Amino acid sequence: MIKKLQKRFLILATGSLFLLLFMIVISSSLLNYYSLIGDADSILQVLADNSGKFPKYDKPKANHSETGSFRREPPDGSREPFGRKELPPETSYESRFFTADLMEDSGEIKLNTDHIAAILDDEALAIAKKAQALNQEQGFIGDYRFKKKKETGKLLIIFLDCGRKLDSFWKMTKIHAMISILSLTAVFVILLILSAKIVHPVAQAHEKQKQFISIAGHEIKTPLTIIDADSELLRLDLGENNEWLEDICSQTKRLTNLTNELLRLSKLDEYSSSRTKIEFPLSDIIIDIVRSFQTLADRENISFQIHVEPMLSYYGDENQIRRLADILFDNAIKYSSGTEPIQVELKKCRHGIEFSVENPTGQMISKEQCSCFFDRFYRTEQAQRSEKGGYGLGLAIAKSIVEAHHGEITAEPIGDHVKIKVLL
Repeated sequence: MIKKLQKRFLILATGSLFLLLFMIVISSSLLNYYSLIGDADSILQVLADNSGKFPKYDKPKANHSETGSFRREPPDGSREPFGRKELPPETSYESRFFTADLMEDSGEIKLNTDHIAAILDDEALAIAKKAQALNQEQGFIGDYRFKKKKETGKLLIIFLDCGRKLDSFWKMTKIHAMISILSLTAVFVILLILSAKIVHPVAQAHEKQKQFISIAGHEIKTPLTIIDADSELLRLDLGENNEWLEDICSQTKRLTNLTNELLRLSKLDEYSSSRTKIEFPLSDIIIDIVRSFQTLADRENISFQIHVEPMLSYYGDENQIRRLADILFDNAIKYSSGTEPIQVELKKCRHGIEFSVENPTGQMISKEQCSCFFDRFYRTEQAQRSEKGGYGLGLAIAKSIVEAHHGEITAEPIGDHVKIKVLL
């Protein structure tokens, strides 16, 4: 149990950190990417506004401001040459682009590759044709961001080379991802080292609880044994039909059974995978156990409907699996309405072997109630009103057995039926 708690803590803490780092890397990468696209679109817009060329930009005069710093002033009467978003004057020298004029009357494509040296005319022509075929005004073709502009008698397509910026973007994204992975690994190692200390108080409390149950159980068994023996002696003196004596014997037996269940549950908490496990015929064992309950079922006018896949074997603790089946069948008979047969199914599934017991309860049971079935001492109102005994420990023991075999046990309501399903 403590190892499972430690594992869950590690998974939860590491998973939360992974999610946080993942969101940071993704959000920063998206912001960088959209910033890259925004810059490229600003340049393309300037080129589109000037028919595929950068506007002429006269060097401004450098004047000293009152604070002593330099500021640049455009020529009088001129507007900002790069449109709404001011771009540095070096943009025209740094940008690598080419244009394609698609003539409407002749269908001819005229290329201008004077501002880029890294592409041949054939490659530029192929890219232009791809852009022409796309039903969108702007987008990416490889490393080239393009923009279309309708002009008189032609369609102007401008292609801006974003290769260097994209390479830089991907390098930064990989660096961020690597830093996140290294950070996550470092935190995981630290948590792995410290997790034992973090769960130590819980482990200590759990160990004390087990010791208390074990010691108290053995201490209680001694006076119960004496009371039971004295009751038998009194029965010899007073006879069999003494009402008070029958109550003493009945309650003594009930306390003895409860103590035994608590001790059994305490031992199951200490169940280790090092215990003897063998391969045994599970199908035959389930059928044998159902037959052993047939007499009890007949007495309650309850029947079984068995669907057991033959020749299924399982590697585990045979005695514990028998105990598991005993608990599920006894529980089904105790709380069955008897209106329909109890469904017993054993089959091979994708993730292992599925064993299920479904019985009619005669009342609607919610999912919330089903989720509490495996809590210790939990009993439904029907079970509390029942005269068939029980302490609310049976399904808790069943869960401990299944978890000791690294399986899963669940309860689900199906109308007025309850289905207990075990995956081994």
